[in-house]
Amino acid sequence: MPLIVAELVHQFDWYQATIHAMPEALIAELMANLPEGIQRTNGKGFNSFSNRADLHDENGEVYATVMHGGYNPHPNVKSTSDHAPALAGVLRHRWPDHRVSRLDVAVDARGDGLFDECVRLMSAVGRSHRLKGEKILPDDLDDGSTYYLGSRSSPLRVRCYEKGKQLFKETGDPVWRNFFDWTRIELQVRPEKAFKSTAATLEPADFWGCAQWTRDLASGVLDLRPEAVTMKPTRIADHERAMRALTAQYGPTILRQVERLGSWQAFSDDLQRRLGARLDQAA
Repeated sequence: MPLIVAELVHQFDWYQATIHAMPEALIAELMANLPEGIQRTNGKGFNSFSNRADLHDENGEVYATVMHGGYNPHPNVKSTSDHAPALAGVLRHRWPDHRVSRLDVAVDARGDGLFDECVRLMSAVGRSHRLKGEKILPDDLDDGSTYYLGSRSSPLRVRCYEKGKQLFKETGDPVWRNFFDWTRIELQVRPEKAFKSTAATLEPADFWGCAQWTRDLASGVLDLRPEAVTMKPTRIADHERAMRALTAQYGPTILRQVERLGSWQAFSDDLQRRLGARLDQAA
């Protein structure tokens, strides 16, 4: 029986991607989709980017960071924590062909002894797949412990930590003592090569299918049985990625055309006519 059987929400806690767009156009689109009052502060870039634009509120909380300029022909944008799902939504709607640099998928649950039981199951999965596990135990247990599974250099890594205790340590607010049983599990994914584009089309829970060990972890801890996801390019995967990008970008236009013409058959006939005319012109 899975450790956690309650219905869980899988959401992005970190979303970072390279966008094929002009930096100012990207920044303008992001600011148009962020809450009112968001300000822009420019600074020096990192990792070979010459410029940085932080989009933040009046209290300095950063909603998104755009890196651009330098040797990189395309800007890179990042959002973390509670703001990551909103950034992912904007990019997937406006630039569905973006390439993901990194994403984290977070799952939250509460229960007495839940963290220790999660660590036990993660350690068992690690031994089964010969993966390195590491537990960080603070001197003050109220600061919260963390357990990592997978190496730092791996495209996949999972961490489990005591979220309520972490927030108590960061804020000092005693209200978080009421949430000391709050455990968070995060899957960190660093896509490589063609999978950078595929990652832009998958839902958060889908990423638990990226390896056999993450599938085992998802079924044993999260009551989730994800389909296998290949992180290595294949012709079928490339075609499916292209079709997903097509439907994401042009799906609404297609549906409007079907409604205008009256049926899918009429749409199919119209599309064949248009493609045939284009092929004739190319010839």
